[in-house]
Amino acid sequence: LRTTPQTGNTNLAAAIRLGLAMFPDGVARRIVVFSDGQPTLGDAQGAAQLAQAAGVEISYVPFTRPPAPEVQLRDVIVPSVLDEGQDFDMTVTIESEQDTPAVVTVEVAGQPLARRDVNLRAGVNNYTLNLRSGTNSLLDFDVSVEVPNESDDVFYQNNQLGAFARVEGTS
Repeated sequence: LRTTPQTGNTNLAAAIRLGLAMFPDGVARRIVVFSDGQPTLGDAQGAAQLAQAAGVEISYVPFTRPPAPEVQLRDVIVPSVLDEGQDFDMTVTIESEQDTPAVVTVEVAGQPLARRDVNLRAGVNNYTLNLRSGTNSLLDFDVSVEVPNESDDVFYQNNQLGAFARVEGTS
């Protein structure tokens, strides 16, 4: 096979439906799925049931990732409502498979708000960032974690999360 697969998401349901639509009449019908088996979009089980009802066999070839370290941003917690100019805490939870340095960055509307160098330990790491709200608005926080050595983090797609807070004015 010579192809460059998309690596952002796994939509097994869409792949199965596409395979069903491509079969010509009067041929044996089999779909072979090459995947890690972790669908991130769509209803894979529903699509597989549709294939079964149409008499299409689905075979599966599992891909497993080689053992490699991984860093993942698991949770971002902020108060849902803030007063103008209020000091507040943002809690960031990061899971790491090994000890590694990292940088946690918080942006609001694309503008840097906070940056913190951290030393992740293997396991779950919780950090509290002390921040201050602005004026009457909706704050759209974009939080990311970055490790300096790319080989210490296999999937960059799970290194970013968002959170929202409403800032209420004093008038």
